[in-house]
Amino acid sequence: MKTFQSTSKCRHILMAGMLAWGVLPGLAVPETNDAAVSLAVTQQNVTLKGTVVDKKTGEPIIGANVIVKGTTNGVITDLDGNYTLQAPAGSLLEISYIGYQSVEIEATAQPQQIQLGEDAEVLEEVVVVGYGVQKKATVTGSVATVKGSDLKTTGNANITNTFAGKIPGVVATNRSGEPGNDASKIYIRGMGTLGDTNPLVVIDGVADPNNGLSNLERMNPNDIESINVLKDASAAIYGSQAANGVILVTTKRGSSGNDKPMVNYSGSVSLTQNTRVPDLMNAYEYMTYSDEIRKYKGEAPLYENIKGGYLDGTIDRLQYADTDWMDAVFRDVAPQTRHSLSINGGTDKVRYYVSGDYSYQEPMYENTEFNYNTFQVRSNIDAQVSKNLKIGVDLDGRKERRNMGIFDSYKIFWETTNAYPYLYDYTSKSSGRLTK
Repeated sequence: MKTFQSTSKCRHILMAGMLAWGVLPGLAVPETNDAAVSLAVTQQNVTLKGTVVDKKTGEPIIGANVIVKGTTNGVITDLDGNYTLQAPAGSLLEISYIGYQSVEIEATAQPQQIQLGEDAEVLEEVVVVGYGVQKKATVTGSVATVKGSDLKTTGNANITNTFAGKIPGVVATNRSGEPGNDASKIYIRGMGTLGDTNPLVVIDGVADPNNGLSNLERMNPNDIESINVLKDASAAIYGSQAANGVILVTTKRGSSGNDKPMVNYSGSVSLTQNTRVPDLMNAYEYMTYSDEIRKYKGEAPLYENIKGGYLDGTIDRLQYADTDWMDAVFRDVAPQTRHSLSINGGTDKVRYYVSGDYSYQEPMYENTEFNYNTFQVRSNIDAQVSKNLKIGVDLDGRKERRNMGIFDSYKIFWETTNAYPYLYDYTSKSSGRLTK
């Protein structure tokens, strides 16, 4: 019995050692079953092959991106549009290329042919250039574009004031906010001459080297389809008059295929304010500094016995005031409003776009009768007379009404900042002069 027991113990010890060294994997304890299951469910990478071609022409697409979705594992196609990728079978592949619509497919172990269709929304987007239009994808010159819908968001009554920050390479500087005289100075890629720096403005194919900017300033932003700015050799077709660049304006046209006319109304009411208002000296400060200046000049002070009255309250208010002339002349905000109505439609033969616009602006002056009004209409009509003959008639007109004084805003601002603060901002009726 003792011999048998010893033999059994030796066998148990021998089997335990073999299991520890992996000699008997088939007799492994349950812990090894998890590893076996894990190995069974792990997907093995396989070699995925395929070709990416143009859906319309069947030609291979060079440099298309083929990526396993959700990972960074990807390749690009070679000169023949082929790709080879290591990934699990059944993976979701994302295939993309500039100018084409991206697709997603399930990978298989068999070679695949993937067709990409053109992205019409990208490729059909056109840019107006000096000699017509080009697809945006094929433009090689320096052309900047802004849509008409982007110009309406600022609320500026003057179109040139909306260029700042919206068109690369274009600088717009405004030196006055007076209604009717609030146009910005436009520079395309800076100032290239000491003479006339105005760019050439072309509206619907009609160039106006003399009054182009004036016509552009007051255009109804709702009538504008797009504005393109030509900066370099793209403007060469216009010759020397385009030395400062070209601004091409395209207005809206009628749309065909509408059974009923489309009517659009746009209205806005906004408030304007001065960018910055200087903080002027009050009467006491003015008298104090004035006497100090006279003292250093060796002159007798003028307000030595007067200015103290502002501090102790004994000042003669019938003779000396304490007026903030900026507050007396200018108000905090000024209203402006704009209303636009347009009708467009047509058939395959005739298309039309007709609009009317009214705008009203007030200056920043207190108790003012000044204002600026504009009325304008536009009519764009296109007729397809025959297969080879198309006629277009574009008409626009504008009427301005300026109720302004004999002094411009610069003169008024200058007089305001230099007026004596100890003077009243009104006079008595007995003097025969106007009251406030």
